[in-house]
Amino acid sequence: MVAERKKQVYHWGNEKSQTSQVTKNNQGPVHPIFKNAMLILIMVGMSVGVVYGHANLVAMSREVNNLQTQRNQLIDERNSMQIEVARASSLSRVERVAMEELDLVLPQPDEFKVVRHSPEQSN
Repeated sequence: MVAERKKQVYHWGNEKSQTSQVTKNNQGPVHPIFKNAMLILIMVGMSVGVVYGHANLVAMSREVNNLQTQRNQLIDERNSMQIEVARASSLSRVERVAMEELDLVLPQPDEFKVVRHSPEQSN
């Protein structure tokens, strides 16, 4: 059996109070202004959260775009350097630099000497 007591219920804009049967577990009447204020505070809080989340999303999106642009620039730079290394290490370029800048000449066939390594000689 639940103990019951009488309580007053307030209505917005109505100065008169009404009595109703309320169980013992109920904490009492809540004024409608308080309810509306709480709902407004909750809505404002949620709106601030949504705006903050959207601002973070936009900032992260900009950062991702900047990093992708930087990555693409670095990839282009790496590719151009690889091409430059391939050109610099090509045999024809090495020969040309040796002949023009270092004044080296190709040996004549009788100037070649073959040197062979034998395992017995290394001891």
